[in-house]
Amino acid sequence: MWRLLSMLALCGMPALCAEVCDSLPTWSPKWSAAHRSEPKYDLRPQSFRLPKTLAMLLDEFFRQHACENLAPKTVERYRDVVAYISPELLGKPLGDITALHLNREWARLLKSGGHLRKSTTPRPLSAKSVRNIAGVISSAFSRAIKWGLTTINPVTNSEPPKVKKHHGIAFTPAVQKMVIEAATSPWCLRTYLEMVAATGCRLGEMLALRWSDIQDGRAMIARSLTQTRQLLEFKCTKTEEPRPVSLPVSAIAALEEHREVQDEFRRQYGQEYRVDLDLIFANPDGSPFKPDSIPAAVSLLFRRLKLPKGASWPAACHSRRCRLGWGTGRYGRRRKSTRT
Repeated sequence: MWRLLSMLALCGMPALCAEVCDSLPTWSPKWSAAHRSEPKYDLRPQSFRLPKTLAMLLDEFFRQHACENLAPKTVERYRDVVAYISPELLGKPLGDITALHLNREWARLLKSGGHLRKSTTPRPLSAKSVRNIAGVISSAFSRAIKWGLTTINPVTNSEPPKVKKHHGIAFTPAVQKMVIEAATSPWCLRTYLEMVAATGCRLGEMLALRWSDIQDGRAMIARSLTQTRQLLEFKCTKTEEPRPVSLPVSAIAALEEHREVQDEFRRQYGQEYRVDLDLIFANPDGSPFKPDSIPAAVSLLFRRLKLPKGASWPAACHSRRCRLGWGTGRYGRRRKSTRT
C-alpha cells in the first residue's frame, strides 16, 4: 500500500494520494489485534469431511446413493419421512446410536411424531410410516458399513412396530360397472377406469400411454409418468421391460368413444394442443395429467358412491394382474380379498 502511495506522489497526483490516505483506518493496538485475528482466505483444496452424525450420514446417503440410483419420486418420499426424525437423534454420533435409542424414537413417532396438516398440533404416526422411517435409516447405515464409517447397523436390533395385514376389497363385475358408469370428472376418468380394469396397468403406465402404442387390439406398455414437486417426466416402467397387453372388446369401444371427445378438444385448442405428446389420457389441451390428481378423483368417487372403507381401484384390478403374472412386487403377490 505504501509503495502505491509513493508512486502516486511521484506521478504528480497528490490529491489522489491524500484521498487514499484518508480512507485508510487509523492504526491502534486494538485495530491491529482485531485484524490479526481475522481468518485469511485458504486457497488450498477443501478437505473431505466424513459423516460423523446421523444427519450427516443421511445427507451423504441421499447425495451419493439415493439421487444416483433411485427414482426421483422415491428420493422425494425418503426425504419426506426422514423429516420426522427428532433433532436429538439426528445430532448423535454414528457410533453412539444404539437399538435402545431407536426403540425410543419409534415409540415417540407412534405417540406424537406427526402433526396436523393445517397446524403444528402433534398427532400419532401410523406403524407403516414408522417402519418406512426405520427402513431409510437402515439403508443409510448399510451404506455407512460399506463406506467404512461404522461396523454395525443398530436398526437390525431395534424393534419397529408391526403393521397390521391389509385385506384388499375386490369388486364384483356389477360393482365395477357401476363405478365406471358413475365416473364423470375429470373428463377421461371413465375410460381410464375401463382401461385399468382391462389391463391392470399401474397409474403412471396408463397416463403415459400414447395412441401410437395401441396396435392390432393390443397396448404396448413401454413407459411411465412420474411426478415430484419439482418435475413431471416420462421414464421406463417399473420392470424396465416393455410388455404387450391384449385389450378386450369393451376397452377398444371405450377408446373409440374417448378419441371422439379428444378430437373435439384438438379442434378447440388448434395449434396450442400438444399433438407432439400423442397422449390418450391428458388434459383438454393435450398436456399430461398430474398422477396425484387421479387417485384423489377416484377416492372422491368412492366416497360419493358410499363404497366400503378400504376399497381401491388397484385392489379391484389386482386379480387381473395376478392372472397375467406381472412381477412379484406389490401386485404380483396374491392376497386375501373380500367380494362386495
